[in-house]
Amino acid sequence: MYADLFQRWADHADGKSHEVLHGMAAQRKRIGLSSGTGIQLAAPIKVRPVVALDRRAKSSAKEKLAEVRAHLAATGLAADLDVRQVNLGGICESRPACGKAGPVIKADPKIP
Repeated sequence: MYADLFQRWADHADGKSHEVLHGMAAQRKRIGLSSGTGIQLAAPIKVRPVVALDRRAKSSAKEKLAEVRAHLAATGLAADLDVRQVNLGGICESRPACGKAGPVIKADPKIP
């Protein structure tokens, strides 16, 4: 998975990973893709896999994704996978997507 590859880079970047990520955030702000004041990174960096799901996704697609997520968690792969709902522009639109609560789709599709 990409998260594993990114985590390996962060672990072996000789301390440059924070510098690179802060530079990327500054670039996004400079070209108008972000209005934030910057980013805060933990040390060491812990990469968390995320799936962005279009808010128009059918419930059957959400159920299938929940099954995949449950399987990954049960096998120890991507146990911390986070699913976020986004709008047409790719912007997180629900409060859970903005870090205020848990993920949009639970690991067990039977949980309401």
